[in-house]
Amino acid sequence: MEINDYYKILGLKYKFTAFELLNKYFERTKLALNSENKEEFINVRMGFEVLRDFNATDDYNRIYRKYILNETLNFPEVREQQMVATFRVREQMGVKIAEQVILKKETYIMHRLEFILQFVIHDLLSVIGGASGIVFVLLGLIFMVLVDSEYGFLMKFIIGGLFVLMGIYFFRRNTVNQIMIG
Repeated sequence: MEINDYYKILGLKYKFTAFELLNKYFERTKLALNSENKEEFINVRMGFEVLRDFNATDDYNRIYRKYILNETLNFPEVREQQMVATFRVREQMGVKIAEQVILKKETYIMHRLEFILQFVIHDLLSVIGGASGIVFVLLGLIFMVLVDSEYGFLMKFIIGGLFVLMGIYFFRRNTVNQIMIG
């Protein structure tokens, strides 16, 4: 069975964080798009799509260990086919996305801006505890600037700062979820 070594393609270690995955994706994408290497960009995007999905990554890791690391792992044939099918779907999604980027002739900067904008839009549209991260940040800033506090200047900044910190926390959590789930 032939499978791609996405850890090698993306320059990742076997265990990685969502932010390491995103940083490596941007590094490899920059190289591929700036050199106009379409095949490399397609492989990078396929790897990113597989590794950002928890289910696909789990199945990919088992197949990776068996066929690339040559570890002795025994799966029933049906289960192995299911695992391969799980990450092949994500690979195909990566190919489609990469082909759209190539078709639009996006530069690295445009691709990265569009990618980051998707996170911001996702955060604005998702509701967590009644509001998204950006809404909390804006509320905190508005509170610090516009609201007169009868308890004084310091209390105004403490309350506003708490809103801002909650917003940053929610935005970061949404970003990690968006990276890893898609």
